[in-house]
Amino acid sequence: MPRPAIMQHLLMGENLALCTHRIIRSATTWQHILVTDKITDGNCVSNRDGPTHVFPLYLYPNPEELAISTERSLNFNPAFLTAFSEALALPQTTPFNLPEGISPEAILAYIYAILYSPTYRERYYEFLKYDFPRIPLPQDIEQFRTLAALGQRLMDSHLLKDVQIPAVHRFEGEGDGVVSKPHYADGKVWINPTQHFTDVSEEVWEYEIGAYQVCEKWLKDRKGEVLRYEDVRQYRAILVAIAETLATMEAIDGVLEF
Repeated sequence: MPRPAIMQHLLMGENLALCTHRIIRSATTWQHILVTDKITDGNCVSNRDGPTHVFPLYLYPNPEELAISTERSLNFNPAFLTAFSEALALPQTTPFNLPEGISPEAILAYIYAILYSPTYRERYYEFLKYDFPRIPLPQDIEQFRTLAALGQRLMDSHLLKDVQIPAVHRFEGEGDGVVSKPHYADGKVWINPTQHFTDVSEEVWEYEIGAYQVCEKWLKDRKGEVLRYEDVRQYRAILVAIAETLATMEAIDGVLEF
């Protein structure tokens, strides 16, 4: 499980964190990264690859400990920020020594975009399965801003922020709404023998993060439960978010040059 000392930083104020694994044993593809803004389960990315490691963007001082500062600090290595500033040809500014005009959230979004590049995952798989990811520096400010925007789009999708639910993925069929035997067939996600979500591509249904097939796991976690109106909306949002993820991953590879 992630250490309580780490989790406190997600409880003490606004924050974001990246969840990942150091050692990958269960997959031939590295796909072990997810953003969160809440405390997480120790197996939120995978239940086969050891504990999930959580890296918060901000570190908050413990109010129960005597500390010189009462302000939050930034959880980036100073040497990384210096190298990042040099790559962007921007001076570092106080209080966090960030590149001038660049927010911590934008750097996190850039990192997230890199980690969702299919080419990056394939090319560096042999390194990724034995250690934490290493992030290449941006080529210039234009590439950084483009990738940061794509990474932000990914993070918003994964946090289900402002996801617009179109007319597709309707929940149809007569029944009690109880999840019994979820499965995929003929472009539909069935939660039981009579009720389903429409217009779901096989690619969306099979999409995985870490050790989990997202669409299937969400339903299996609710086996025997009745899907409420809010649950139906959330699942439809997840289907939209996965489709957006697949499109954004392709766009990221169009920007990167390895």
